[in-house]
Amino acid sequence: MTFDAFIKKYYATTIDYDGAAGVQCVDLAKLYLQTVFDISPFSVGSAKNYYLKFEQYPTFSAKFHKLENTPELVPLKGDLCVWNGIYGGGNGHVAIASGAGDTRRFCSYDVNWNGKAMKLVEHNYNGFLGVLRADDRSPITDGGACYPACDADYYSIADALISVGADGSYTHRRRIAAANDIRDYSGTAEQNTLMLELLKEGVLRKP
Repeated sequence: MTFDAFIKKYYATTIDYDGAAGVQCVDLAKLYLQTVFDISPFSVGSAKNYYLKFEQYPTFSAKFHKLENTPELVPLKGDLCVWNGIYGGGNGHVAIASGAGDTRRFCSYDVNWNGKAMKLVEHNYNGFLGVLRADDRSPITDGGACYPACDADYYSIADALISVGADGSYTHRRRIAAANDIRDYSGTAEQNTLMLELLKEGVLRKP
């Protein structure tokens, strides 16, 4: 199953994957890893351990790599995002990045965050440990569903889109923004920079 199909299927539903302790954020992570990446579920104890004990889970670390939170880090679509023990009563929190965000805030799909059902949540980086990113991102980018990556030296999103054979007009950029969870697009520098970074990474979804 692809990332997009996974989100479409489970969005707004409650997930109690392991049948223990009710609906927890780790249930979402376990279901995501098995369904999209064929990684059998393993015990982590606390959500924060996905990051803190990453190297102790060989089936996981064989397919993912760990990136710590830095001032430059912005989670990519499909990353597992992990918070420390200031959340979850000391257990931390884990969610799945939507791909929208910047160095001040980002959006993820969360379970057991101000409600049990999966929903899109905007976060800041308070208590954020970092991300676990898939080595093979093809289930996330879904083959041709994303634009090919543009060259790293582009500074204009319009020019960068044209360079990959796409329409760089404002009207089309609004459609692209909506497809990438960039809300209320008005062509601000912040929004265009986010869109450009996604395009450079090859993860900007087509509308």
